[in-house]
Amino acid sequence: MIFFASAKIQPIQVFVAIGIGWLWSPFVLSQSEIQWIDGSVTSAKIESVSVDGVVLGDGVPADTRLEKIVAYQTEAPNIAPGAVEVLIAGQSRLLTNSIEIQDATATVSTMSGTKIVLPLDIIEAVVFTRTQRVNKQIADRSDSADTVIVDTPDGEKVVAGIFEGMGQGKLGLNFNGKSRKIGIEKINAVSLANLGLKTLAGAQIELADGSVINGQIQSIEDGKITFGITANHAIDIPWASLFRLEIQSDSLVYLSNLQPSAVEQKTIFAPQRSWQRDRSIESNPIRLQVPQQSSPKTYRKGIGTHSYCKLEFANTNEFERFQTIAGIDAETNGRGDCQMSVYADGIKLWSQRITGQTPPQPIDVDISGMATVTLVVEPGEHFDLADHADWADAKFVKP
Repeated sequence: MIFFASAKIQPIQVFVAIGIGWLWSPFVLSQSEIQWIDGSVTSAKIESVSVDGVVLGDGVPADTRLEKIVAYQTEAPNIAPGAVEVLIAGQSRLLTNSIEIQDATATVSTMSGTKIVLPLDIIEAVVFTRTQRVNKQIADRSDSADTVIVDTPDGEKVVAGIFEGMGQGKLGLNFNGKSRKIGIEKINAVSLANLGLKTLAGAQIELADGSVINGQIQSIEDGKITFGITANHAIDIPWASLFRLEIQSDSLVYLSNLQPSAVEQKTIFAPQRSWQRDRSIESNPIRLQVPQQSSPKTYRKGIGTHSYCKLEFANTNEFERFQTIAGIDAETNGRGDCQMSVYADGIKLWSQRITGQTPPQPIDVDISGMATVTLVVEPGEHFDLADHADWADAKFVKP
């Protein structure tokens, strides 16, 4: 539940109240932007939030309520992402060039200069080099063993054991009852055992380097935000390192934040790859080429797939609309040919042949009263080659 109290907001600062009790802290902005649930973005200076959640300010439409706002955002500083991915429970990801793990605790130094201490239990994987084998190993994590994907002259090898730590350029692994050290330079990734953690939701934090953390705000005080990942695990993040804070609403949910109720994927000639959250099938930012624009448009949210792929999502909160922008990712350089379709309870709501030359296709269909929504990508005339199909900005909405 969200509670509000009347407050005056100073110029070029945004204050957010969310969760239980008072959780106020300033976002110091060079320019504030409001993103609305219909996908539009406007520049506005919020001046106050009333006790019943009405937002007032310069550039804010009359009778605006906070639940119609998806996020507040600052201008992005130019910080290059780190080369190493630390994958965390709840579809979270920290980007870094420095990580040490000792005594069941990881210390991650992000590229934005932030040090974050993580309990080892919430880390799902540490990825040094993305390969198809790494993606598959992460998608099919074992619940009984840790695995290390090692790059050898004979190709990638998967070694199962008990992870013991990481530091000083070495990874420790207990293999067949004996502790061994492996040089980090030989490792593509380490995938930790699946503990089946139940994660929290309610908000998303993005840091200036592109790191993304999903969870629940527990408190904001002393210059830090305490963010719950599970009921028993929380991390502290310096408030000054935040670039964007998204607030989950009963009126909107992105499909990339949901777990599909059913997944079916298969290939003909293309390598087997698993669908991606907020990334293309090649793990790049989602980008669609807009006609008469020199560079592709990048989307923060969405789902990257490949033909054949069938993803089914439950409409548990009785959303009324499904909205997305369908297209083949710009990473194919104009190649690809597939059939993209949207079904609800088995009824076809939209379907179109999409090629690498097809402009992005906005989709807005009625799903009122429907229990499931299914996204299907099928191979076209060129089989499944270069069918890097994106469902950009895919979301359920209650207008």
